[in-house]
Parts: sequence; C-alpha cells; structure tokens
Amino acid sequence: MAERLVNELLLKFSTIKFSNQDNKFSATFSAGIAEYPCFYDLAALVEAADQAMYQAKAEGRNRVCVAGNI
Repeated sequence: MAERLVNELLLKFSTIKFSNQDNKFSATFSAGIAEYPCFYDLAALVEAADQAMYQAKAEGRNRVCVAGNI
C-alpha cells in the first residue's frame, strides 16, 4: 500500500513545472520505505528506509525501493 501511494506521488510530482525567474524546470525524487513490524524500533526503521532510498538512487533515481525487497 505505501509503495503504491509513494509511486503515485512520485509520478504526480514529476509532472509539476517549477519556475525561477525565466527558467522552468521539473524535479524528481527517490524514496525508501520501511515497514513496522519488520523493523521493530525507530532506529532500525529509519536506517532501513534510508538504505532503501540510497538503493533507489543507485538504481537510477526517480524510483521507490522497499526495505527487505532490495
């Protein structure tokens, strides 16, 4: 469920056109997801999500990775 929602957010965010004076640009992001109770304390949950995010960036950015599926 979380992965599906974050993927929807990722797609919608990538369609936004930002502007800075006369310059227009778009942006993307990578995300990592970790779920409780697979990671049972806050430190483990944050670390797992962080590692999943770095995995997403390593795989080409603009994607979502779920801890435990990497």
